[in-house]
Amino acid sequence: MNEINVIKNYLVRVLGVDVHIEMSATNVEWDLPLHIRSSYRIHRTHLFGRTVLMLEPIEDERFRVSLIFANLEEVRKRSGYSVVLLLSHCSSIQRSRLIEKKIGFIVPGTQLYLPEFLVDLREVFPTKKANGIRLSPSSQFLLTFHLLHSSDRIEFASHNYKFISEWTGYSPMAITLAAENLKELDLIDVLGKKDKHMIFKLEKRELWQRVLSAGLLRTPVKESIFVDQFPERMRLLRSNVSALSDYSDLDSGMQEHFAISSFDYQTIKRGNAFKNLNREEGKFCLEVWKYHPGRIWGNAESIHKVVDPISLYASMQDSDDARVEMALEQMIQEIQW
Repeated sequence: MNEINVIKNYLVRVLGVDVHIEMSATNVEWDLPLHIRSSYRIHRTHLFGRTVLMLEPIEDERFRVSLIFANLEEVRKRSGYSVVLLLSHCSSIQRSRLIEKKIGFIVPGTQLYLPEFLVDLREVFPTKKANGIRLSPSSQFLLTFHLLHSSDRIEFASHNYKFISEWTGYSPMAITLAAENLKELDLIDVLGKKDKHMIFKLEKRELWQRVLSAGLLRTPVKESIFVDQFPERMRLLRSNVSALSDYSDLDSGMQEHFAISSFDYQTIKRGNAFKNLNREEGKFCLEVWKYHPGRIWGNAESIHKVVDPISLYASMQDSDDARVEMALEQMIQEIQW
């Protein structure tokens, strides 16, 4: 929950005016629906001579912009006041979607976007991201494995780079570079000089929130192509909506999607083993991934039929389909951090 004094001090500092903020006494003052009253804390203030209601989601780890828009419009109509969203953090993708829909929002210490008042003040975003540094494919692979398996399979802190190299199939140099990338993003500490170990600095849930809010995740999909037939006995993991339907209530649709590593794709392509390979349409859509989609499952790869949820989220996080947003949210909530 945002502390009232933090919000007040931020508004006073960036707007240069005295601000008084009060918590709405009952949250039922305007006969709001139960789902809104149970989902938001409502604060009331005055800006530029107008009453403004600030709605703070009780759970804002992952919110759906389309639903936020509908809820804010409902409060605006029933109260007659200007309404803005109050957040403790906001990812770059969430921020762009809010701005696209012209939803006013406040992230204390980061950004104040009030389109009704023609105000757009941006302050401090994560410095590593601002410098253009994001997760490399190999470092995202290691991060994803850590988030999914560290509690029950392999804890990276207990193994040196050589072991990690042998397990993942990445070269020792690639592991070293991936670790440098994670360290530069302030996600890990590196212990040792010759025999190095990496230690993630945050607990898994906090780590996920940090990566998400900083917009560090990159899609693992390098390109998408279509085929009508795979080579016999070729084993692929379902991806895109074909996988998301396994993790959520989303319908899988008519097009079947599968993930394949760039190395495997190029090898099979050279052998002309794909039927009707093209970039327009086909029975199957092949997503060519920057890292091996199956290796993240480790020794349990053979029992899985879909790509892992973290990589799947990264590959679909830019979707503007409200159904996909809801399904991604449902999937992430099921992860046992």
